[in-house]
Amino acid sequence: MSLKTPTTYAFIDGENLYKGISRDVVRKGKVVYRAQSLDYRRFRHYLFQRYGVSKAFIFIGYQSKQKPLYESLEKNGFELIFKKTTVMKFESRGKITEKVKGNVDIDIAVYAVGRLFGEYDKAVFVSGDGDFLELYDYMVEKGKFLKLLIPNSFAYSRLLRENYRSKIQFINTSLTRFMTQKSPANKIGQVLRSDKSLGVSGHRDVKSVSNRAKKVNSKIQKGVSK
Repeated sequence: MSLKTPTTYAFIDGENLYKGISRDVVRKGKVVYRAQSLDYRRFRHYLFQRYGVSKAFIFIGYQSKQKPLYESLEKNGFELIFKKTTVMKFESRGKITEKVKGNVDIDIAVYAVGRLFGEYDKAVFVSGDGDFLELYDYMVEKGKFLKLLIPNSFAYSRLLRENYRSKIQFINTSLTRFMTQKSPANKIGQVLRSDKSLGVSGHRDVKSVSNRAKKVNSKIQKGVSK
């Protein structure tokens, strides 16, 4: 009698993953980590081969101009969960700068514990944010916590180190074969470097991303106008 293979899902904090890999980390005026690009196709394959991840969800703030990025990530096997974004303006020395913000913390918790909880047996999380600590504790209690992949060993919450040391794997040190400092052939990396956020989708064709993006954008616009 063969044992059932556990169903494993990955829940990915898209912005945290992108920023953790694609930005320099400087300490005391010294660069301790040099920005790189992540090969998302190979990373998705790794999640399947190493942890048996059948579905990988990336949570990200939606921006209509990033449709090519969403299409590319869908081709590489990710599921896209959009979050409405807000534009924050800052003034410094008479110059106004804008920052796009799409907080996905609540969304990840809602999907992991609520909407998808009954579909999977084990969960892999990708983030270095300490705000998810309560979520991880709950997942451990329910026997569903499998692994925590932290994008950067130089930039993550100490709370995670104190509580989940044995469950942590650092992408920037242990998965270096998936990264490169210069990758002109990596179109996803090129698009990511031009923006402050990241997104995905999954197993449907490219047209479905376009159609879904329109629906999502429509819902977002309706929500804004209320």
